[in-house]
Amino acid sequence: MIVLLRWMLGWSEFSIEGNVGDFLNAAKKVLWMVRKQDGIVFARCLTKNYKYICDIAKKKGCYLKKYDSKGLTYILKKYKFRIGLAVGASIFIFFMFISNFFVCEVKVSGNIQIDDEKIFQVCDKFGLHAGNIVFNIDEKQIEFELEKLFPQIAWVSVNRVASKYYIEISEAREKPDIIDKSGPCNVTAAFDGEIISVEPYGGFSLVEAGDFVTKNQLLVSGIQEIENSNEVIYSHADAKIIARVERNNEIRRQKFIARSQKTGTRQNKKNLLLFCFKIPMDFQQIKENAVKSEESLEAVELFGIRLPIFVQNNIYDIYDETNVDGDFEQIRRMLANDQQKWELKELAGSKIVSRSYIFEESDSELILKAKLNVEQRIDEKHPIQMQ
Repeated sequence: MIVLLRWMLGWSEFSIEGNVGDFLNAAKKVLWMVRKQDGIVFARCLTKNYKYICDIAKKKGCYLKKYDSKGLTYILKKYKFRIGLAVGASIFIFFMFISNFFVCEVKVSGNIQIDDEKIFQVCDKFGLHAGNIVFNIDEKQIEFELEKLFPQIAWVSVNRVASKYYIEISEAREKPDIIDKSGPCNVTAAFDGEIISVEPYGGFSLVEAGDFVTKNQLLVSGIQEIENSNEVIYSHADAKIIARVERNNEIRRQKFIARSQKTGTRQNKKNLLLFCFKIPMDFQQIKENAVKSEESLEAVELFGIRLPIFVQNNIYDIYDETNVDGDFEQIRRMLANDQQKWELKELAGSKIVSRSYIFEESDSELILKAKLNVEQRIDEKHPIQMQ
């Protein structure tokens, strides 16, 4: 801190010849870095104290010779006739100060289930967007609205760092439906099929291998009535039941592919970039079928000094979209790939005995109809509602 202060005030370095001892004793309060080099004593002092040092040297019979002077005061003195530099520096400092009172950027993190755009829409509604004054923004209100609109959010925090806002989100994990293992329940069939094996772990089994069952049919009961008695036994039914079932799936894709072609027409859009602000230099709207192809930045100069202001020039190519017939073989491969993804997701842990694909064609679509014979678990638990 002392070094920075001395640099801002400016300092001078000089040599001392003559009655050095008396001089140093009289001026030691304003000197530093006193040293002897090649038989000559050197010292430093603040520039404003140099005249005072020279008066002491005359009284003590010493001769001072200045070797170097450094600091902010000498830099300003050197460039005092360069008006552009002073104006540019003043403008830079002014806008750096002003920019702290405006929103420069909004970033969101931690969101997986919720799109960034939906979060930005809520923030924009309550004034949290680039260019707005920070004094008009209520961070707590934005946090409350986000939690109210998105039940997936466990907690949210809106933090401001200088002119940037950071929205940190933690999403709640969906809890799976949990069956109370101590509570009574039944086991039913999730699909139609032929039973291959039954491994009961609890309850009273109503089916065996070779039986044909339908969807939602009771397979293992958690209720049993005692014969010749009014007593009813409730238990937690559980079983691993494998059956051969038929699974069908249908996937569609468009036959036509939209392709864009350049029309040869271009659109030019200029913006003024002032720190974190983007100011349009014209009011023309970019066409929907326009794609940015070139971008350039040109610095603004004042009296030969480059300012932290840029002119952004964007060039857009205009495209025309047309529908053309797609490659049928390629579309079939895409359909087969979609079907493979479906099988990996829906039939994980199951054994596919056989499969057949049928491709059909409509006016605008290619359709893949898949028929599979699968050996898989069909047991589903359902709690028994007690009265």
